[in-house]
Amino acid sequence: MMKYLLAIATIILSGCGSSPIKHKTTEMEINSAIALTEEITWSQHENWRPDGFSVNEKYISWEFGITSRNSSWATNVGNTGLAVGGGTSTHRNAGNRMYYRHIDRVQLYSWKRKFKQWYAVAIIEKSGTQKFILRTRSLEDAELFTSAMTSIVDFYKIKN
Repeated sequence: MMKYLLAIATIILSGCGSSPIKHKTTEMEINSAIALTEEITWSQHENWRPDGFSVNEKYISWEFGITSRNSSWATNVGNTGLAVGGGTSTHRNAGNRMYYRHIDRVQLYSWKRKFKQWYAVAIIEKSGTQKFILRTRSLEDAELFTSAMTSIVDFYKIKN
């Protein structure tokens, strides 16, 4: 019985997960690298595509819309059927800024999701934190994106 459970667990776990891919990046001119990262960022699947993307000399920014938090209350006034209440709402930008001085490297991953082959690119911070910034089914796009993003990070780390 234990063998069967182990076999089922192995099959399930092999259907998802990621592992680093060794990739020799190609150095790119900064304007070409920025244009390429924008193009590939906007062409990824809509579930992972940001609402905004920008590159400047201090950081790279991904915007993911606005998050809202609401709280409210209400109470009945006697037997009148009238309710009185109030509430508050907070709206915040849901974005990420990656400052070059905190970035260690850009890493390409092979990623299995729902038994399909995907590729993901992450920025690894000096703290060891991984932030995935691209998910695509195209290995070519993932490799180009990795090279372009590495060129951007290296260019601005040297300037700063």
